[in-house]
Amino acid sequence: MVFHPHAHPLRNQDLPRLGLAAQARRCIGDGADGAVIAPALEADRANRGIALRDADTEAQVMPALAPSHADMERLELRRQTSEEFKALSGAAQQAGVQSRMFGVFHDAGYKGLYGGLGSDAIKTHKQIPAKEQLMDRMNATELAANQFRMTQTRDKLAREGVHQQAQAIQTHEQVGKEVRDAIKRIGGTLPESIAPAEHIKRVEQRLKRAPPKLALDERAAGGLLMPQTVCPDPIFIEDMDVLLWLCAGGLAEFTEECYC
Repeated sequence: MVFHPHAHPLRNQDLPRLGLAAQARRCIGDGADGAVIAPALEADRANRGIALRDADTEAQVMPALAPSHADMERLELRRQTSEEFKALSGAAQQAGVQSRMFGVFHDAGYKGLYGGLGSDAIKTHKQIPAKEQLMDRMNATELAANQFRMTQTRDKLAREGVHQQAQAIQTHEQVGKEVRDAIKRIGGTLPESIAPAEHIKRVEQRLKRAPPKLALDERAAGGLLMPQTVCPDPIFIEDMDVLLWLCAGGLAEFTEECYC
């Protein structure tokens, strides 16, 4: 059998002292029989089994902690609605809404979409703390409905050339009602009936902590990022006891970082 060792060549008389496998090495060196060698090899394999089970457990736990596609979708929608809110405020100003009336203007849109409930009333209805921003507790469906309400209001204000404050506020409420009616017609869940979602900041933190999706371990990356390790010349194993030990698991300890 030809064996390609690690950087430190293996000799028949120079087996490694690595954990419980060293017991097998000493037994072979002392000329012990299989009855003595077998327990050491079994213990070594048992240790390997424990490590594999630990790795399997970690693999089962990690998906539960990892961010989902829904997390990324919701975070992106939240960013979009934030930008749309700013754009709608600019459109409202151009339509004649004074800065001190921005709260009334935006509340009118909520009232149209939520069946007469303004921002504070929605928080009370959903038991959301008053200090929290309402959109931070919306799920993807609710965010999408509100984003549509805002984009359509902005377009309508510009298209109809609205330049009166009262008309702009009324337009926003009317668009909200139209979006609500559309949800009813298609059998969707009305926004006030959607349960509050996890705070968006927690979703963002979870995504920041997540490891990169395309992560190569050190061995896989080695062939791409660095020259392959050049192994020493092959060694011919003549001692049958050494060969049995290598086949029982010792071989993996020497070839762990050998890429040839």
